[in-house]
Amino acid sequence: AFMKCSSLIGVLIPNSVTVVGEKAFAECGKLDYAVLSLKMKVIKKKTFYNCYSLNSVLIMRNVRTIEEYAFDSNSSLDIYFMMVIINISPHLS
Repeated sequence: AFMKCSSLIGVLIPNSVTVVGEKAFAECGKLDYAVLSLKMKVIKKKTFYNCYSLNSVLIMRNVRTIEEYAFDSNSSLDIYFMMVIINISPHLS
């Protein structure tokens, strides 16, 4: 889809998207951030492979699988997971 797109800086995948193909954003050299769809369940193989400038990815609560090399070669990457907490123990420490 956007593989090797040199001008792509950020990605906001809308909630209408349920699947992003393998290598969809691979080798996007200036990609800085990505916010994934609420409806995505799988991050496919090499989706963000070799995105050297990728600093942050927000993964929503429905993602159940992250396939191999999805974020390979992204050394400064912070991944944030949005989760729903059902129950918190009153005795955490």
